[in-house]
Amino acid sequence: MAHRKSNACRVSLGLLLAMAGFTHSAEAGTLNAHTIKNIGFSTNTTLVFVTFTTNLSSSAACSDADDRLVFDHTSAKGKATLSLLTTAYLSGKKVYGGGLGTCTTTPVVGFSFTIETLSAITIQDS
Repeated sequence: MAHRKSNACRVSLGLLLAMAGFTHSAEAGTLNAHTIKNIGFSTNTTLVFVTFTTNLSSSAACSDADDRLVFDHTSAKGKATLSLLTTAYLSGKKVYGGGLGTCTTTPVVGFSFTIETLSAITIQDS
């Protein structure tokens, strides 16, 4: 019985992540595992940017920064993404991340970045 319940939980979690848009699909950005360096908010927008300790291997040509992805945290998907990123960061887990191939301009005090828009993110299993 416990084995069946465990499988049902895994299927439910997998289904939830798939519905939220967290997949390993080939996007413009990389799907290599990366360590999160920091997560930051743009104080005058709804944008969150995640910076990795290494550059993404294939970021969009429009991006000013090869080590970052950006997303809007106000939607249900954005809130789930922020939660997933925070969990990975606090637990020291690596993540697979991909971008849309398009960029978003993120104003920061006194200047702005043009960063690839995040499409998908997953925590590495091991």
